[in-house]
Amino acid sequence: MNTRRTVIRRLEAGISLVAVLFLAFVGGVAVAMYRLPPYHWIGRIENGLVDWKHNWRFYLGLEPHGTTPTDRTRGGVVTWDRDRAFEGVTLISAYGANGGELFAIDMKGTVLHRWQLDLETWLPRMRDLKRGFVPERRFAPTHGIWWPQKGRILVFTWLGLVAIDPCSRFLWRFEAGENEQFHHDVNVLENGQILLMTRRRVFEERADRPGLELGKAGFYWDDALVWLSPEGKLQRRVSLIDLFYSQGRLDLILASNERLYPESMSVDPLHSNNVDELPAAWADAFPLFEAGDLLLSLRNTNTIVVLDGEDLTVKWTMRGPFLRQHDPDFLPNGHIIVYDNRVGGAEPVFGPSRVLEIDPATQKIVWQWPDAAHEKQGFYDLIRGRLQQLPNGNLLVVNSLGGRILEIDRASGDIVWEWVNLVAPGRVGHVLNMHRTPGRSLPVATEACPG
Repeated sequence: MNTRRTVIRRLEAGISLVAVLFLAFVGGVAVAMYRLPPYHWIGRIENGLVDWKHNWRFYLGLEPHGTTPTDRTRGGVVTWDRDRAFEGVTLISAYGANGGELFAIDMKGTVLHRWQLDLETWLPRMRDLKRGFVPERRFAPTHGIWWPQKGRILVFTWLGLVAIDPCSRFLWRFEAGENEQFHHDVNVLENGQILLMTRRRVFEERADRPGLELGKAGFYWDDALVWLSPEGKLQRRVSLIDLFYSQGRLDLILASNERLYPESMSVDPLHSNNVDELPAAWADAFPLFEAGDLLLSLRNTNTIVVLDGEDLTVKWTMRGPFLRQHDPDFLPNGHIIVYDNRVGGAEPVFGPSRVLEIDPATQKIVWQWPDAAHEKQGFYDLIRGRLQQLPNGNLLVVNSLGGRILEIDRASGDIVWEWVNLVAPGRVGHVLNMHRTPGRSLPVATEACPG
């Protein structure tokens, strides 16, 4: 009798356990399908765990953020072909041993000037956020820098755009709003206005944006173009998502590859990372476009787009063969050049990252680097990437995660100048941005700067 009762109790316990597990399963399915609480909290925890997985050494103070192990033993300029390299001064935004730095070097790698960035004073919200747990790495000077000839330097972090003079003195700021970040690119247009890129978190699904759902963390990013006056006053803000929906261009919003890039559709549908203006002096070389048209890169849909400079109508698009591309630029010969990260995962499944020159009329590749003869000199960048065509036709290329800037001779494909950001034995700092101006001296006067 006791044995029978024991069996019954165990059977009841087993049934209860199965019932609890079944209800938990059904509840989990319901939470996932209908995004019920605590769906978004789980997403935030998951994102935090991924962040810690990649950055735990930084959070624990074991290594500086924005650095990568390297087998290189020499830093600075390691290659310089004086006959073929373009003489100039290179402005660099990069991670150093103590975080983000902004400095200029000559062709020998000598630091001509280092700007002191008092970002916590210039952007008070940064100081407030750092009282909580916000990683310091987010406040390094990121992609956007601009170095015009008029003695003003523009630099932004996630939290705002700042204008400084050649001596690092504050001129003005334009701060990001609540739930907003600045990212990637800033340009001074030919009319003097400043054009930059921002993004805002959207926490509610909208009927006028069919197909867009909130990500696991409970929001998605809404990318925008923002125009400022030369003095940093807001002139205009246009949501790219609203712009593309209004023109029926759903393909520009909903074409992310979730298998390769699972965050793309739900959290970051566009990830715009570049905007450039077609200069009037080059417009005749582009029969499809007009002076003032804007060239955009939408990383997460593997697409580059040209918008009408006045009404922002989509004039031209090209999807691939680039993957997770950065920094497409107009060239004076009527072509477009683009940094093809060629991302297929943690390893270079499809080959090294590359630079592609494209004829927009035919959408065919007319030149690339590295070619077959130089493939061993190539590299693989999962993120970031910058290009600059120099006046002699050479290309300046950033290998961000490798901590390098390369100058490529377009005719031969050879590396004719190379600088390595070695911040410690066995570690390079990531290079975020660069720009070279001709000559041997800085294009802004720093001789009278204190110190």
